[in-house]
Amino acid sequence: MSPRNEYLLVGAGLYNAVLAHELHAAGKKVRVIEERAHVGGNCFTRIERGIVVHEHGPHVFHTNDGGVWDFVRKFGKFHRFAYNAKALNNGALYSLPVNMNTFTEVWGMGACTPAEAADRLRQQTVNYVGLEPSNVHALALKTIGPQLYDLLIRDYTRKMWGREAAQVPAEILRRIPVRFTYDNDYFSDAFEGIPDDGYTPIIKRMLGGVPVERGIFTRRDYKRAYKAIVYTGSIDRYWEYTLGVLPYRSLYITSHEGTSDNLGVVAVNHTDSHDTLTRTIQHELFDPRSAARYHESIVTHEVPCQWRPGQSEQLGLSPLYPMRGMDGSDALYDRYLKKSAGIHNLFFKGRLGEYLYLNMDQVVRRALDFAQELLNYTRRKA
Repeated sequence: MSPRNEYLLVGAGLYNAVLAHELHAAGKKVRVIEERAHVGGNCFTRIERGIVVHEHGPHVFHTNDGGVWDFVRKFGKFHRFAYNAKALNNGALYSLPVNMNTFTEVWGMGACTPAEAADRLRQQTVNYVGLEPSNVHALALKTIGPQLYDLLIRDYTRKMWGREAAQVPAEILRRIPVRFTYDNDYFSDAFEGIPDDGYTPIIKRMLGGVPVERGIFTRRDYKRAYKAIVYTGSIDRYWEYTLGVLPYRSLYITSHEGTSDNLGVVAVNHTDSHDTLTRTIQHELFDPRSAARYHESIVTHEVPCQWRPGQSEQLGLSPLYPMRGMDGSDALYDRYLKKSAGIHNLFFKGRLGEYLYLNMDQVVRRALDFAQELLNYTRRKA
């Protein structure tokens, strides 16, 4: 079959795995190219000593989209999982997200009512109600007040994003809820879970019947040859950084193994300035079955860093967190989009391609919707 009748998907992460499945199911010829030695992108998991290890940080699938939830469960069994995290600051642990447990831990209020906690919080924030919440610093002060901000947000934000909280867009903090219940589940979606065997088998099943070639995509070879190209790498890399480098944060991740419970909780956020760590993860606790069965532990430590082409790649690091709204990134991304506009069969998708922080359910929904758009588009072009 001529390449002009094929769909080329660059990257074998979650987005293109969903898209490949939908196109293949519609009877289309699909080819995937992936430069890594594995599929799954940053959702990649591996099995070590019977424990599912989340290679690039924890991935908990949570959604209110019943269609997305039904779709992903066609490819593997999920177990119920509530992501409970703690914040470690100066040797003390605090519950996340901010909830009644946090208020008790910070303010020593004992068995207070939600109304009493809300009143105490109003006292903390009364001097900041007039702030324009355009950045993390202002929004945190307006929402939770200076004490909780200092304990949970300020230094963590500085380490995570490499700049002061006043320089980080408020959208980053809007992901952190405040609850007046004793509920430590970080997410409040209707559906929440993790695949029993990890995400890699899920991705492989999505890609069933679709050839996946290991190699490096070069736009000079492919830009006109396919019916459609869906590129899930970063748009600046596609254009060889000719207009500049889009800013991303990445993570140095180190691990150690043990034979006992190290944390007592799956995740600890390091929210003070005493070290460079932002998060410690205990992987067997993602699945209570493995924790009970193996009596072993795998713990990883995360240290954020700025991602840089070439240098970071040599260290095995990946661009993980788009720095939207920082360092002129939005304008630069728009310039790259304009540069790409003349190539009618080229589409930039996924977290890197669209330069957006997307949860996994959002990635799946976008891929499902785009599959239909792409099929309709190519029918019109036929």
